[in-house]
Amino acid sequence: MDGVICEVKGGGVLGGNKNVKLPSGKHEHMPVLSHQDQEDLQKLISSEEVHYVAIPYAVRKRDI
Repeated sequence: MDGVICEVKGGGVLGGNKNVKLPSGKHEHMPVLSHQDQEDLQKLISSEEVHYVAIPYAVRKRDI
């Protein structure tokens, strides 16, 4: 997927790096964590400052 086209209906500015909740079944090919998320998480884990990580919208067993 190269991108998503959005329309702002309530006014304001839609910036980059936003999350999108997709309808059930439309996200089977998408990873739960982006490559950048994985890198950031790895740095936090190695610093021993993180004790808990929550993954919103986990749908499949492999998401956990």
